[in-house]
Amino acid sequence: MLKKQTGDQAKRLLTGRQARSIVRWGCCLASLLLNAVCVQLFVEVSVRTSYNDGLYWMLAHPDYALAGIGMIFLFSFAALLILRAPGGAMAVTNIFFILLAVVEYYKIRLRGEHFVFWDVTQAQEAAQVIGHFQLEAPSKYLFVSALFLGIFIPCLFWRLRIGPRGLKRIACAGLACFACVGYLDFFYREYASDVVAREREDEYNDKGFLLGFANTMPGIFSQASAGLEEPDAYSEQNVCSVLESHGGSGEEPAFLPDVLFIMSESLYDIQRTGRYELSEDPLAYLKKMQLEHAGGNLITPTYGGGTAHVEYEVLTGYRAADTWGTAFMNRNAVKEGMDSVVTVLKAYGYFTEAMHPNRGSFYDREYAYRALGFDKLLFAEDMEGAEESAKLTPFPSDEYLFEQIILEYEQRPREKPWFCYALTYQNHGGYDYESEMEGIRVTGVEEEKARRSLENYANALKVSDQMLERLLTYFEQQERPVMVVLWGDHSPNQSFFGAENAQSAETAWIDYTTPFLVWSNYGLNTNGLPQTVASYRLGAYALALAGLSRDRYMNYLSSEDAENLFYIRGLMEADGSVFLDEERYQAAEQELRMLHYDRLYGENYGKEGG
Repeated sequence: MLKKQTGDQAKRLLTGRQARSIVRWGCCLASLLLNAVCVQLFVEVSVRTSYNDGLYWMLAHPDYALAGIGMIFLFSFAALLILRAPGGAMAVTNIFFILLAVVEYYKIRLRGEHFVFWDVTQAQEAAQVIGHFQLEAPSKYLFVSALFLGIFIPCLFWRLRIGPRGLKRIACAGLACFACVGYLDFFYREYASDVVAREREDEYNDKGFLLGFANTMPGIFSQASAGLEEPDAYSEQNVCSVLESHGGSGEEPAFLPDVLFIMSESLYDIQRTGRYELSEDPLAYLKKMQLEHAGGNLITPTYGGGTAHVEYEVLTGYRAADTWGTAFMNRNAVKEGMDSVVTVLKAYGYFTEAMHPNRGSFYDREYAYRALGFDKLLFAEDMEGAEESAKLTPFPSDEYLFEQIILEYEQRPREKPWFCYALTYQNHGGYDYESEMEGIRVTGVEEEKARRSLENYANALKVSDQMLERLLTYFEQQERPVMVVLWGDHSPNQSFFGAENAQSAETAWIDYTTPFLVWSNYGLNTNGLPQTVASYRLGAYALALAGLSRDRYMNYLSSEDAENLFYIRGLMEADGSVFLDEERYQAAEQELRMLHYDRLYGENYGKEGG
C-alpha cells in the first residue's frame, strides 16, 4: 500500500511539473510572439518614417504582416533553443532586425534605393564609402535604440548557458531555422508568387521590408536570383515581328572610329533643378560641347546612387529593373558571353578595355566586365597612384583617370580600332568635407553644412568640366577618328544640399535625368539622336551613330519604335515632354522584357541570321 501511495504521489508530482513546464513554455512562446509583433511594427515604422504609416500598413496587409511576424518569431525561437533564456533570445532577435531596418532607412535616405541581400556581400566596401557620409540619426532612432539596448543587452548575459545538452538545442535551433526558411518558401510559392510585383518599390511597399528583403535572397526564394520569367507572349513569331524591320543596312561602315565611353560619377546639372543659386555654371564647357556637337538629358534608373544599374543598362541595352538585385552582382543577369555593346564592337574587330579607379571586387565589376567581353581590365589594384590622387575629394580624381585614358590610348594595339569604357569616381558623395577647391559660391542655402556640401560638389563638378576639356583637346588633335560618349550616372541626393526630393512622379524626372554628350573629332553626323535618351538606349545610339548596325536588338533600341521608360512606373518621355501613361508604359515594358528574355534566357530568335 505504501508503495502504491508513493507511486501515486510521484505521478502527481510529475504531472505538476509537466503542467508547470507547459505553462512556462506557453508564456515564453507568447512573449516571443508579442515581441515579434512589436519588432514587425517597429521595423515598418522605421522604414516608412511614420508611426501612422507603419500601423496602417499592418492593418491594411494583415497577411504580409503575419508572414513577417512569423519570420521574426521563428528566428527568436531558434535563438531561444540556443540561449535557453527568453530575454537573450529577444535581444538577439531585436538587435538583428532593428539593424536591418536602420540600414534600410539610411539606404533609402542616401540613395533612394531599398536594402537588398546583394548589399550584404559588399559590406566592407560599402562601409568605406559610407565613411565619407556625415550621417545624422533622428531623435526617434536614438531614443528607441537606447531603449532596446538598455533593456535587452543585459538579457544576453542572463542565464546564458549551453550545458551538456547544448548540441541537442543547437540541432533544434537548426530545425527552427530550417522551418523559418521553409515557411517563407511556402509563403512565396503557394501564396504570393502570383502577385509578386516586378518593381521593387511595389514589392517593398506592399509586402513590407522584411518580406521584400527576403525575396532578394538567393536560393529557394521564389525570384531572388532568377532571371526574367518567360513572358506570356514569348514566341519566335512575336520576337521577329518586333525586330524584322531592324536588320540594318547590311553595308560595312566606311571606317571604324575609336570609341570612348565615360560614365562620370554623380555628374549632374545642379542648376537645372532651380533650387540653388550658384555664382557660375560648373558645367559650362560640357554645355558648350553639347551645343557644338550633340547631347541632352539621360534618363537614369536610379537616384543618389546605384551606379552599377546605369552602366549595366548602357552596356547591355537591358533595363536594370528586370534583374532582381544589383545587376552586376546577379550572375543570371550578367552571363559569360552575353550580347552587349562590347560584343558588337568586338565583332567589328575592336580591342576593348574597361577601367575604374576602385577595386574590381566592388559590385563584382571584375566578373561583370569579363562576362561582357572586355579584353583588358584596369582597377585600382592595377593603377599605380590611384588612391594617392584623392586630394580634391575623398576619391581618386578625374584628372588621374583621364591621364590613364590617354596613356592607354597611346599604348593601344594600333592594328585594331579601340573601345574604352571608363568609370570615374571623383564626385561620389557625400560632400561635407574639408576642401581647398574654391571659385563657385552658393547663395540662398541657409544651413551651413548644406551650403558647404553644395559648394564642394559644385567646385568638384567644375574640376571635372576642366578635365573634360583637357581630354577632348587631346583627342581633337589625333589623326584617327575618335567618338567620345560621356554621361552622368545619377544625381546626388538633394538632401545633402538642404533640399527636399521630388514629391511626385511628374516632377521626379528632374532628379532622374543627367547630362550626356556625344563628341567627335571628325564631324560625326548626329541626326536622329534625340535630346532625351533612356540609359538602356544610349549604347545602342552610339553604335548607330558609328554605323555599326549588325545587332537587330540594338538597332531597335536606337529607333523610334522603342520608348523612353523611367524607373518610376508609368512615367514616360517622348517628343520632349514627360507624361504619365500606365497602359502605354506597360505595353512597351512587356515588349522590352520579351526581347531581353529572348537574348539572355531564351532561344535568341532575334539574333541576326538566327
